[in-house]
Amino acid sequence: MAKQKRVAKRVQASTEDAARWRKAVHEEEACREATIAQAREMRDASRLARKVIGQLRDARERQGLSLADLKERTGMGREAISRLENNEEPNPTIATLVRLASAVGVQLDMRIK
Repeated sequence: MAKQKRVAKRVQASTEDAARWRKAVHEEEACREATIAQAREMRDASRLARKVIGQLRDARERQGLSLADLKERTGMGREAISRLENNEEPNPTIATLVRLASAVGVQLDMRIK
């Protein structure tokens, strides 16, 4: 059997099809840009959370408090506190940060820019 040669035919899109295609591409680019912006915001929030938790850990260590001491003061599990302090991508609630701040005797100051 002889091998058949494939022939690609170029089909000209109608004006309507071309317009729909351009619209779809534009919408996809806008969606991509929104997704990238959201990812950047999440990255920034994660960095901020790590910074705040690091400051709370520093305050705890300066006072010589152990995780067990923090457990008693916050009512949180020792393991949960350790995970927050050591996780590369912590996701604490504001209430958790306030509890930890109160337990180490500092005030959590939040601002909107």
